[in-house]
Amino acid sequence: MAAVAKRYAKALFEVAKERGELDQAARDLSRLASMLREHADLAQFLHHPVVPKQAKLEILEQVFQGQLSPGVYRLAQILIERDRLKELDRVAQAYVEEVNKERGLVEAIVSTAVPLTEDQQEHLKQTLAKLTAKEVHLISEVNPEMLGGMTVKIGDIIFDGSLKNKLSRFEHILASAKS
Repeated sequence: MAAVAKRYAKALFEVAKERGELDQAARDLSRLASMLREHADLAQFLHHPVVPKQAKLEILEQVFQGQLSPGVYRLAQILIERDRLKELDRVAQAYVEEVNKERGLVEAIVSTAVPLTEDQQEHLKQTLAKLTAKEVHLISEVNPEMLGGMTVKIGDIIFDGSLKNKLSRFEHILASAKS
């Protein structure tokens, strides 16, 4: 994740924490990012380099003022002023990581070829909690291309226990042995 996004997220985190608005800022940031993903014309206008920054700020005001917490609204203004609005998704992700760190939580994204049962999810959650010494929020994704096994992503660390990866490593070993 870009260091720039982390800096903006950290600044928003400090402001939101001071105001007791950690959850509100997370919701508003997510809503703003979703709105820009869902309304391509709005995003294109706000991202376009030829559109004057003042026009972008006026649209931001018309659409979002009073709809977002002050910290998130000001962050959006700053991102527009500095031509960094395209970083919004990364900022939102980094912000959630900051909030989770503050609360002793860690988010684990698990990808499997088939859906995990509730028992499997709970077992995995407990195992990851022991490994990280933190409470784990598990996000389960199904990826049929994996063939089998699983990958677990926690922050910037990826544990790849997928069958596809194991077959790839085996293929590499065989190719090396033939040489």
